[in-house]
Amino acid sequence: MQIEFLKKIFTRYSTIESDSDHEGDRAWALKGFEKRLSREYKVPVGYGVLGQRFLCRSFLWRRATKYLNTICFEEGKSPPSWPWMGLKGRIAYLDAPYGQAEWNNREIDSPLSF
Repeated sequence: MQIEFLKKIFTRYSTIESDSDHEGDRAWALKGFEKRLSREYKVPVGYGVLGQRFLCRSFLWRRATKYLNTICFEEGKSPPSWPWMGLKGRIAYLDAPYGQAEWNNREIDSPLSF
């Protein structure tokens, strides 16, 4: 399943350590991967979140460690508050049963666009 691949990659990516001088580089390094996912899955993507049919599951992330620290980005280059990309530390995704969640029957507007 495409969303399971995404969750696996982003969970692993969140474990990458960087020194404090380059903490913000992680988000920029992910942009190439996101661009490829966007083309392949034909959905908008940004900040570690896929849009359209993947949107709700993309938001089911949580911290996998006791604390997540905020990454200090350059002025005007920080991600929005809702993705995990602005945080330093390992994430995990909640396991919601497929086909049994209320969002499967509703149209939800994505904050992402192509």
